[in-house]
Amino acid sequence: MGECRKKAVGSRYIDIAECLLAEIREGKYSARHSFPSLSMIMRRFGVARATAAKCMDELKNRGVVVASSRSGFSVIKSNKTI
Repeated sequence: MGECRKKAVGSRYIDIAECLLAEIREGKYSARHSFPSLSMIMRRFGVARATAAKCMDELKNRGVVVASSRSGFSVIKSNKTI
């Protein structure tokens, strides 16, 4: 799996969401398993908490992940359904 690169144009949170979607498609994260936390996304991509949160909101809006209190985010669609 290649590293995601920052695109020259576009919102950073969309770039990160697309990167994470690609990793789901590649099978790095599978349905019903844990997904990186906001803190992990912040560290990995070097972004602020607000940017990481917008990224996760984007993935929630696309119906790819779900947030659970005290357990973070989980993938709800498998790599074959996105």
